[in-house]
Amino acid sequence: MKARRAAILALWAVLLWPAAASTQVRALLLAYDDTSPLAEALRGRFDLEVDERPLPDTPVDAESLSRYDVIITWTNHRLDARQSAELGDALADHVDQGGGVVEAVFAQLDPDQLIGGRWRQGQRSCVGAASGLTDTPGSIGLREEPDHPILAGVERLHARRHRTGDAPLLPGARAIARYEDLQILAAVREDRPGRVAWLGFTLSDPDLLEGDWERMVVQAILWSAETSDRDGDGVALSADNCPTEANGDQLDADGDGIGDVCDDDADGDGLSGDEERALGTDPLLTDTDDDGIDDIEEARERGTDPALADSDGDGLGDGDEVEAGTDPLDPDSDKDGLEDGQEIALGADPLVADSDSDRLDDGQEVGRGTDPTLRDTDGGGRQDGDEVLLGLDPLDPRDDRPDGADPTSGATEACGCLSPPARPGPSGGVALVLVALVALSRLRRRAG
Repeated sequence: MKARRAAILALWAVLLWPAAASTQVRALLLAYDDTSPLAEALRGRFDLEVDERPLPDTPVDAESLSRYDVIITWTNHRLDARQSAELGDALADHVDQGGGVVEAVFAQLDPDQLIGGRWRQGQRSCVGAASGLTDTPGSIGLREEPDHPILAGVERLHARRHRTGDAPLLPGARAIARYEDLQILAAVREDRPGRVAWLGFTLSDPDLLEGDWERMVVQAILWSAETSDRDGDGVALSADNCPTEANGDQLDADGDGIGDVCDDDADGDGLSGDEERALGTDPLLTDTDDDGIDDIEEARERGTDPALADSDGDGLGDGDEVEAGTDPLDPDSDKDGLEDGQEIALGADPLVADSDSDRLDDGQEVGRGTDPTLRDTDGGGRQDGDEVLLGLDPLDPRDDRPDGADPTSGATEACGCLSPPARPGPSGGVALVLVALVALSRLRRRAG
């Protein structure tokens, strides 16, 4: 039963307070009493960070309370006038700075256990001083604000003793629920930067309570914590995407709901902030060098430099190389003596050493001045590689012919034609041999 009730409470809180669910609320039990029973209940019912500080031994001031989103407070022992005023002034300052406070029975008991100072005189509390307590049992009765978040899901609540008594509702506060005898069960006020809730039952002895009291306590804590501005950036806890570090701009590069200043992976690329700093990449950009490959892919899969667009310095960006199929870590993927970027600029194939298949690697052609994209640079009729093999000049078409005529001119000395005689292509010699062999075979068949 307890596990089921805790699960229902946690689910409800996530739905109603998504910001509080994703951000652990810091709560302080500040009481002159044994707070361990309540602390154990709160930690077991919801993901609350609960600290305990005993009174009156602990010095209390606004600065020491400022790290908490909400203070849960009551007194079950005598406070002297100085202690009462100091505690009340510190709570008043906490609320004035946007922090929340949940106050419970005994804190209103005058004169010995009253939390005084500006807390009551300045009307930060919800209820005034009571001359005595009501030690008769009481159950939840009138719901003046039945839709208030503190009352959500509270179907039954019964206190065996120690209730609000004759404490009056202070100006500016609202009673949201009363006992059957109309004593104040729960009250709130929202006329200060921080929120305040009053719970009209004792928190010092959970055994005196029955029903949905844990739900009401947790909901009062969460409701009061919504206005807390723990980091002082002007954004309340309920809306702050980074409540532990000031970020008034609320920048969130990857849109994951966690502010960049406290997001270990602000750009959502899978690399932590420490990894990005070690790599020299921008923690707010998924592709620091804008080369078309995300930083994490470069760092963990390809081995390229995620801070350098062209890792191998060949004139092609890493993303372009991946798309072209070349090696972004090798400036000359086909080992032809030309860098990949140079080949792309020339129109050659960076994946094929001899782009035009003329028996000269592209690098050799550039070195000789021939075109690595043309088999016969000079148009003389012989492939560049053949000319080099025969000791001819692949840039001079005249040495391609035995008669020295220029086959590219409009008329030749050999035949006076207006156009050069047809010349075989790169494999023309082989083709002529094949034709001759076919003709000879036919003649032999006829003779036979």
